[in-house]
Amino acid sequence: MALFLVGIGLVKAGSLPARATRIVDPGMGSASKEQRGSGQTDDQSTVQSLQRVTEAALAYLDLDDLLSELLDRTTEILDVDTAAILLLEEDRSALVARAAKGLEEEVERGFTLPVGAGFAGRVAASRQPAVVDDLDDSPIEIVNPLLRQKGVRSLLGVPLIVEGRLVGVLHIGTLERRGFDSEDIHLLRTVGDRAALAIEHGRLMEQRRAARHLQKRLLPQALPEIPELELAARYLPASSDAGVGGDWYDVIALPSGRVGVAIGDVVGKGAQAAAYMGELRSALRAYALEELAPAPVLAKLARFVDMERSQMATLVYGVIDPGDSRMRIARAGHPYPLLVHPERGATYLTSAGGLPLGAGEVDSFPEHESAIEAGSTLLLYTDGLLERRDKSIKDPESALAEAASASPLDPETLCDNVIGRFVRAQPSEDDVALLAVRNAGIDE
Repeated sequence: MALFLVGIGLVKAGSLPARATRIVDPGMGSASKEQRGSGQTDDQSTVQSLQRVTEAALAYLDLDDLLSELLDRTTEILDVDTAAILLLEEDRSALVARAAKGLEEEVERGFTLPVGAGFAGRVAASRQPAVVDDLDDSPIEIVNPLLRQKGVRSLLGVPLIVEGRLVGVLHIGTLERRGFDSEDIHLLRTVGDRAALAIEHGRLMEQRRAARHLQKRLLPQALPEIPELELAARYLPASSDAGVGGDWYDVIALPSGRVGVAIGDVVGKGAQAAAYMGELRSALRAYALEELAPAPVLAKLARFVDMERSQMATLVYGVIDPGDSRMRIARAGHPYPLLVHPERGATYLTSAGGLPLGAGEVDSFPEHESAIEAGSTLLLYTDGLLERRDKSIKDPESALAEAASASPLDPETLCDNVIGRFVRAQPSEDDVALLAVRNAGIDE
């Protein structure tokens, strides 16, 4: 037996009062096309209407333009006077107006209402389509005074759901009393599905842009000029369907004349990872400027991460002394640094080891100490450079060593050649950062 939810009680279909609020079973309707004055359902018209709200060209509009266009088409197709989209706020307790047709003041005033209150709030709470046949005789308290001011009489609303998550509500209205039928509900749900996907995509894009902007602001705007060293760095964001990562690098001119170099990668994506990257970079700079060796710097950072209970991160930090062409490096779970000599080729510096920051209490980190001879280049990189899901490069570490050995060792050219070998042909699903440091001195 088909049932409608009316107010707080269940009644049999067909026993509804002439004027009622109906929470509608998604698989059923409330009236037939015959009741709307037509002889039969026009299947061709329905198909054309669906095509108008699902056509691929709409995907190229930005979110605000897309929502506006969808509402314009919806009001025309369904022959209604008003339409509005309200989005669920981040705390999931209230809805806020985002787009409207015939109720534009709702958006301009930033109208909000709690989930469960008013018509849209009831749709959000039930997560099912709902119909108000007559606003003047509805058991739902009308929270938005604009509906009364505009003379709205009948309403149909549907929830906006993506992958089981409620993101908002879409409702339409008429100034004359109208019984919305199953075809109306089906078409509005189709519009709602399209709008929900667009909203989710738009939100992700907005979050990604914000995270990208934050990350860009937190990376060095320029590398310092060190007479004895040549420096180059690259940062490439992940492919468009991946989130913003926490890759970063830094070069620190120390008071003693030595130079600190660092590269790291925060586990995770989005603005949180970018912000955490900024915290780590600031903490590293503070410890480095104390002229500590690499191992104590990483130990301090590990305690900082444990104290903050932050997410894990990998890191390489080294100190180069241009005066005697020596360097010391410590590593916390990060890919091995690569030292490229103009004659002897590329060698990974594997003696420095250690767990990632945030992986547990770590008292010390082994250091690697070696020469960085004149003409040699140190290459630091993040794991996004080598990781590929399709495993198109069978042995990426060997391939990187070969590519670096075959390249001119000035840092700019080396970075370009490595990026060309590993990233240009197939964009990475993770962010990629590179830092190349060449000892430009001349052996005596």
